[in-house]
Amino acid sequence: MTADTFRYPSPFIFVGRETFEKPSGDYVVPVYRSSDATLTLVTPRIAAILSRPSIAPGDLGDDEKRALSEAELICADPQEFRRRHYAQISSAMSASSRRTFVLLPASYCNMGCEYCGQQHTKGGLSGMHRSIVLERILTAIRSEQTESVSVRWFGGEPLMAFAVIRQMSRELVAEAEATRTGYDSNIVTNGALLDDRKLRTLVQDCRISALHITIDGPAEIHDAHRPLKSGGRSFERLVSFLSAAVAAPDYQSTKFVLRTNVDVRNGDYISDYLQTMADRGFAHRPNVLFSLIAVHPWSNDVSALELSKREYAAKEAGWLDEMIRLGLNVQLLPTAVKPAACGAITQAAEVVSSSGGVFSCTEQPLVPHHEQHSVLIPLTELGTARLRPRGEFDDWDRRVAGNTVPCGKCWMLPVCGGHCPKAWAEGDIPCPSMKLNMPERLSLYCRRRGLRPAGRPIA
Repeated sequence: MTADTFRYPSPFIFVGRETFEKPSGDYVVPVYRSSDATLTLVTPRIAAILSRPSIAPGDLGDDEKRALSEAELICADPQEFRRRHYAQISSAMSASSRRTFVLLPASYCNMGCEYCGQQHTKGGLSGMHRSIVLERILTAIRSEQTESVSVRWFGGEPLMAFAVIRQMSRELVAEAEATRTGYDSNIVTNGALLDDRKLRTLVQDCRISALHITIDGPAEIHDAHRPLKSGGRSFERLVSFLSAAVAAPDYQSTKFVLRTNVDVRNGDYISDYLQTMADRGFAHRPNVLFSLIAVHPWSNDVSALELSKREYAAKEAGWLDEMIRLGLNVQLLPTAVKPAACGAITQAAEVVSSSGGVFSCTEQPLVPHHEQHSVLIPLTELGTARLRPRGEFDDWDRRVAGNTVPCGKCWMLPVCGGHCPKAWAEGDIPCPSMKLNMPERLSLYCRRRGLRPAGRPIA
């Protein structure tokens, strides 16, 4: 294929809107390439060409075309580029060498968050259901076709069933070590029940490498936004415990992801929260990652709570700037391609509710409508060896390729995957805020790496 055939910018790039000056004095523009999740710096002239729908004859010399095509910034056929990624989605959906099990050991939660779509009742996985789940995962670990197994503890509040997590994990870890099968685990928790003993057990015995813990603002705001059903408060105890844990030598390899669900009630206090967390010792900690998430529906009505997508994206850009200034670790840009949107689109991943039902999507268990209508199969009928049945999102590759959803023509597809098939099916638009504030993210990324905004037009 000759250089002349490369006449189009890649469909999977985003060209920055701002020019920067390097220490050498050269002017550059950032271009993010989602096809392999990397950022490239190009001259303002090249950036202007890449911003056009097509490349006119004479815009680029042969050497430039060859260099840009090798970097996958230009192509001969944008649709062929897209088809290549559609094939990656299909391949990821059909692969079964990596098995994922999302387990809800408890159906109760000790918090009563208004935005939560789940309905919590006392109880958890029965002894019979635990035995079936345990044998399913052990069977997967022992299979010659399995390269790795990931176990994710979810809820309700999973630490309400701490003894179950400890017992099951010890057996799973032992079997993974005996068979030399890859094994990783994480937990999503409100953190209110964490203490030294539990954390040590989770990390050392249960092989949990990441804890996703939700903190929704400074003390008064968090305690109102995420009230304990007992009437108590959780912020001060949780933050005091975590500030010591993240600094402890034993947990430097453990990832603490501090999530914040943002809506109209706490959005005005995020800056105060970030400053508080920096003051409490969470700045410049490589084992701590801050994550802001806009409240969205889980098949429930949160219209009175959620910020509009554009308002949230605009506010988030400012918060990202503050986090960088304060030394709080945050991911500005995706660093890996994501061919599978989520586990809901592959039979190699399953979600097991505390009710004993098997689902494909993490937003379905304990949600009354879905517990009645979206169970793929009861555990007692599934057995131990076969994959879960196909679910309503297991045709996601065809929906993307067939433009049933707009993801197939989006520049973010390789690093987003479509984000949430369930939301698209319910008529919501789940596009990440990054799609709306990418120029600001690129600017922050460049400034953090020592490039100076030049204030010059891209031309």
